[in-house]
Amino acid sequence: MPFVERYGPWAVVTGASSGIGRQFATLLAERGLNVLIAARRKDRLERLAAELVAKCGVQVEVLELDLSAADFLQTLLNATANKDVGLVISNAGFGLKGLHHLQERGQLDSMLNVNARAPTLITQAFAPGLIKRGRGGMLITGSVEGFMSFPWSGRPPMPLPRRMFARWARRSGPS
Repeated sequence: MPFVERYGPWAVVTGASSGIGRQFATLLAERGLNVLIAARRKDRLERLAAELVAKCGVQVEVLELDLSAADFLQTLLNATANKDVGLVISNAGFGLKGLHHLQERGQLDSMLNVNARAPTLITQAFAPGLIKRGRGGMLITGSVEGFMSFPWSGRPPMPLPRRMFARWARRSGPS
C-alpha cells in the first residue's frame, strides 16, 4: 500500500518546532502527507510550514500548543476535527537538569504532563479513529535517558515518566 494511502492524508506531529519533531514533519511532507504541526514556539512552526509548503506542495497547518496545559487535548482535537488523520507522532518532551529534590514543583508537574499525560491522552483520543480506518499509525518518541543515567540528567524525573509510558505503549496492543 502506498505511504500516503496508508498513513494519509493528514499527519499530526507534536514537538515539531525543532529537532526530531521538525525532521518527522519534513519527512512526512516529503512523502506527500499534509501535516498539522504543533508546539509552543509558533514562530518556528510558521517558518517550517512555509518551507514545507514551498518545497513539498502539501498543506501544513500550525497549531501553537502547550502540552503541559490542562486543556491542550481539546485544542488539538478542535484543530483536527475536520481532518482524516492517519498518522499521529507524539514527539514532545523535555527533562530537567540537576538534583531532583531541588527541582521546582511547577516544573516537575509540567514535565510529567508533557512526557506522560499528553502522550497517554493523545493516544487514547486518536486510537479509535485509526482503528476505525483500519490503517494508519502512531509513533511515540521517548528518550534514551529513560533507560540509563546521565550526569545531572535530573534522574529520575525525566526518565521515569518516559520509561513508564514506553513500557505501557509496548504492552498496549498491536503496533
